[in-house]
Amino acid sequence: MYKGIQITNLEFYNSLFESEEFTSYLGKATLASGKLEVELIHFLKRKNINLKSEKSSLGMLIQIVEENKLLDQNAIETLKLLKTQRNYLIHNIYGLFSDLKEQTILEKKDLIDTDVESFIDKVWLLNENLINVSKIIQES
Repeated sequence: MYKGIQITNLEFYNSLFESEEFTSYLGKATLASGKLEVELIHFLKRKNINLKSEKSSLGMLIQIVEENKLLDQNAIETLKLLKTQRNYLIHNIYGLFSDLKEQTILEKKDLIDTDVESFIDKVWLLNENLINVSKIIQES
């Protein structure tokens, strides 16, 4: 399938879009992210923190946890990193490859078609981390 050749950014995006493995893991990461948000809401309720809205974003939930010092700083930084990675993969990936967004946590220069495999690895790892952090929050 892959030939090890350099491709344009939009061709690379299309390769990601056509990859069943990438899109499957991205879908799972989206679901796992939603689960993390709900687990954070349950966690806050267990800590008797009243939310203004049950529709708080992941970033807002993390901020509430941090402001109330409910988790240590390492856990907060982990949550923030997951939020950044999630946001980038879910909200900004097309913007990255259409040159609307600057390169930050994902590379976009000198990509070859086989780099799809490294993006699959990144989204797989994000999914696993979201699942595992959700479990930790659920048990807290």
